[in-house]
Amino acid sequence: MPLIAHVAFVLGSLIFTTGGTFKYPIYQILSISLLTALVFEGFLPYYTHYNTADFYDVLAYFAGGVFYYAVHQNHTSKKIRKAFERKLSLSK
Repeated sequence: MPLIAHVAFVLGSLIFTTGGTFKYPIYQILSISLLTALVFEGFLPYYTHYNTADFYDVLAYFAGGVFYYAVHQNHTSKKIRKAFERKLSLSK
C-alpha cells in the first residue's frame, strides 16, 4: 500500500504541482487501501490460482495506509519541497 501511494504521490507532485507538493487526505488513502483489498483479496482469488483471500492481508493494507499517512507522506513531502526550492534558487 505505501508503494502504490508513494508512486502516485511523487508522480502527482512532479506532474501536477509547480511549486511544491500536496498531501493526500486520510480518506483518500483509506479508499486506495479499500480498493487494493477488494482487488487482491476479493476479486483475484476467484480468477487466479495463486491469489488467496486473507483477512490479515486486508489489515496489512490498511495498516500500511495509516503508516503512509502518518509517517512516510510527511517525510517525502519535505524532501520534494526542498528539491523544488533548490531548483527554483538555481534557476534565478
